[in-house]
Amino acid sequence: MPRWITRTVVCTVVITIIAAACSSPTLPPATTAAPTQTRAATTAATASVTRTQVAAATCPQIVKTALQAIADRCNAIGSNQVCYGNPNVEAITANNVTFKAPGDLANLGDLKLLRTTAMNVQAGTWGIAVIKAAVNLPGTTAGQQVTFLLYGDTAIDSMSADMKTVSFRTNIGPQACDEVPPSGLVVQVPRGQRIKFTANGAEIDLGSTALFRAEPNNEMVISVLQGKAQVAVGGVSHDVPEGFQSKVPLRASIASGPPSEPQPIPAREVVAAPVEYLGEPVTQQQVQDVIRAAATQVILTATLRPTQPTSTPGTPQATITPALTWTPGPTLPSVSGAGKRIVYASDQNGNWEIYAMNADGSSPQRLTNRAGDDKSPAWSPDGKRIAWASYTGTTWQIYVMNDNASNVQPLSPGDVSADHPAWSPDGTLIAYDALKDNNRDIWLIGADGSNPRAIASHPADDSEPTWSPDGKRLAFVSMRDGNKEIYVMDADGGNLTRLTNNPGEDRSPAWSPDGTRIAFVSTRSGNSQLYIMNADGKDVKRLLTSPASDDLPTWSPDGAQIAFVSNREGTRAIYVVDVADPKTPRRLTDLAADSDGPDWQR
Repeated sequence: MPRWITRTVVCTVVITIIAAACSSPTLPPATTAAPTQTRAATTAATASVTRTQVAAATCPQIVKTALQAIADRCNAIGSNQVCYGNPNVEAITANNVTFKAPGDLANLGDLKLLRTTAMNVQAGTWGIAVIKAAVNLPGTTAGQQVTFLLYGDTAIDSMSADMKTVSFRTNIGPQACDEVPPSGLVVQVPRGQRIKFTANGAEIDLGSTALFRAEPNNEMVISVLQGKAQVAVGGVSHDVPEGFQSKVPLRASIASGPPSEPQPIPAREVVAAPVEYLGEPVTQQQVQDVIRAAATQVILTATLRPTQPTSTPGTPQATITPALTWTPGPTLPSVSGAGKRIVYASDQNGNWEIYAMNADGSSPQRLTNRAGDDKSPAWSPDGKRIAWASYTGTTWQIYVMNDNASNVQPLSPGDVSADHPAWSPDGTLIAYDALKDNNRDIWLIGADGSNPRAIASHPADDSEPTWSPDGKRLAFVSMRDGNKEIYVMDADGGNLTRLTNNPGEDRSPAWSPDGTRIAFVSTRSGNSQLYIMNADGKDVKRLLTSPASDDLPTWSPDGAQIAFVSNREGTRAIYVVDVADPKTPRRLTDLAADSDGPDWQR
């Protein structure tokens, strides 16, 4: 099982935060963007002083220099661009983009990595980056944008060109001086608007300004500095007014329990946050005022309740802000549309994540933003959910999310290493293969995570299950006869039948939508090639002939086409071919990165 590079943090209008500490920094004026499209602009800078100035430099002076660098060098930045504010900014770009000198501009789509630096008093450096994204907020005018403010030891990678998807990581550690906040993230929404996003599996509904950070004890903290928020995990939600914070427990970077009841924000946690530089400035005095008001509410409520169980006329009652009523608002666009999308894995942003695209290869959209690698995605029968395998750092586990990347939930038991999820046609079960006690077997689990159990256990490894369209049988790969062959069994593990019998490897079965045929991969001709056979194992036909390796077939809903993975142009890319006339496969993904594991939406 491959173990790819892991990342630490993810954020956006799908946001995921892992090992992050957060506070707020600074922002220049908003750039103008068309209100009907998602736009973004980013500026980045670090302060730099000469060696003779280092001795006199203080932390506040270094921060001021960093902010001035952004204002001086990046005032010409446009939508969907990033500005090279200072030589201490580290960047990796694509498409031969020159991005080396202060004042250079690059499109966000060409930026693969941007890293700002932690405070270094001796060197006189401190990093800060500002991202402004218009996300179709209703009733707003051009230029009103959601602001993401990252600073300190923070790296941004895996960003999409329209800023719907951004991965970042921040380090937790001691600060060089009290004036500098911990490295982190502030998200600000224009007043009167709100956005919905997910943070490590927690669903966040935010109006105005919030600070995100993670604590070393595996908790994510959401502190509301202005306005209101709603934090929800697993159906449990809490309304968080300004001046309050809620904590979410994390397991393997994913929310593992309900959010805590809102509590007043400790003043020390935000005292250094430079929120006065946000697009809609917030002063430190305003932050401290709402924190004091929150603390006073709690104290008065606790004091008054024992002595005044019922209200008396003319006596004010101190209570926490009541529950919020939310109205519909913008969220990550759905990727549903039966038969029109293909979900797949790609490492185009450094580690493997889950993407979806139209069946013609257009409009690729990143769905996951996680620290570990994600692969083997599978659509639910109704096209509304996706199961996939994710590397947690020690094992592979099955997760499930909505098709718009919300409501991420762990599914498989933690004592197995699981892969290759496959939904039953009625959507109630998920089959997968799982490694336990050094043996891999086929397992079933309820789509809600209930009743995980192994079926057809055998000392040899079994893997890659796929359901028959009627839900009565499972095809899978087994080593029980010495090499990889394809077998079929009833959904309860009974009535086992071997379908292939060849010295080469036979694997990756995919049942046709009408249930009459199975596509699979075989090395019987010397390299991995696509074959099709009847569902009973008869009438085996080679679909394509190529000196390259073809792999991982998936049928279109009408059975007329098969999408698959091939390295025929050097990089593992996804192709599609007509089953009736398989002459010229058409490539769907580009060759800049590897793609894998396609699954066609039913």
